[in-house]
Amino acid sequence: MRYLALLLLVSVASSVVGQQTVFDDTRVLYKKELHGGVMAHGDGWGVNFFHGKHRTAKSRRMLGIEIVGMKHPKEIELQPVLEDARGYFYGKLNSLILFRPSWGRKELITDKLRKSGVELNYVWSVGPSIALLKPVPPDREAETALRNHCGRAL
Repeated sequence: MRYLALLLLVSVASSVVGQQTVFDDTRVLYKKELHGGVMAHGDGWGVNFFHGKHRTAKSRRMLGIEIVGMKHPKEIELQPVLEDARGYFYGKLNSLILFRPSWGRKELITDKLRKSGVELNYVWSVGPSIALLKPVPPDREAETALRNHCGRAL
């Protein structure tokens, strides 16, 4: 009889514990998202903005734009001799800015369940890269002054 009462007590206690959830806070499902960022890389800089609309709980349709500035790989920044002069970019032929509009999807792999948790997604997008290329006229006076000061050809 004691074993039966103990078994009944354990089964009732385990069924109550089994009904509890790990997360007690209420979750809000947003319909839209907006995020952006700033990036810096070895060849320049960039900014990006993305707008997402939820299709399902785990899938979002994304629209975005990136604006990226790139420098020429042979471009070298030379510091001026005088204090109040600007630096000179030797080898700079063009100034390039890229506009990258994109359309794609963002699929949820694992959700961020805790504040310290991690959310994993995979993202794909397609779109053109539109380049704005502005020629930079060479500064012959600065080049000549630099050659005279250094005493050698650059």
